[in-house]
Amino acid sequence: MSRSISAILLIAALANGGCSSRPHAPALLDESVYQNDDAGFRLEIPKGWIVHARTNLPPGEPVAQERKLIGFKLADSDRPASFEISCMDMPENADLVAHFTLNRQGSEAWKPIGPIESISLANVPARRLTLTFGAGANAQRKEVVSVRRGARVYFFTLVSAPDDVGTREKVRRELARITWKTD
Repeated sequence: MSRSISAILLIAALANGGCSSRPHAPALLDESVYQNDDAGFRLEIPKGWIVHARTNLPPGEPVAQERKLIGFKLADSDRPASFEISCMDMPENADLVAHFTLNRQGSEAWKPIGPIESISLANVPARRLTLTFGAGANAQRKEVVSVRRGARVYFFTLVSAPDDVGTREKVRRELARITWKTD
């Protein structure tokens, strides 16, 4: 191929973003399973949830601040909801209520509803914290289930309308069916 044709093809590729280094939003994906081999778990995602964010953590690096691993949004629903899995390295005596209520963005703070519950996710000890935010039509409910794996704590967080029991039950049902890698 002649140099002039190669140059034209290269210019066309660059004009179409072929070698662009600019950031771009990830494609929305309809995935029915989330598997994280580094964290050692596999979770089925209820039908209708779309992946909108995903991060791979560098192996072996400490996670001093909470980092989102994957985020889902409920697609095609008149009742918006989000489900995220995040993690952070935390000491054994860390205060989960403080972590989810202090130093958060926004004019209002999330407020806990009742005490932290001790639960089990497929025979692995977990804790569930429920919080509320806002009032009236803008009210939201957040359920955070935390699971400790060594120094790292994984957070499974659902945000939905306070009265959206159906969405909450679907996510709880799938969390109860999570599979953990055994060492």
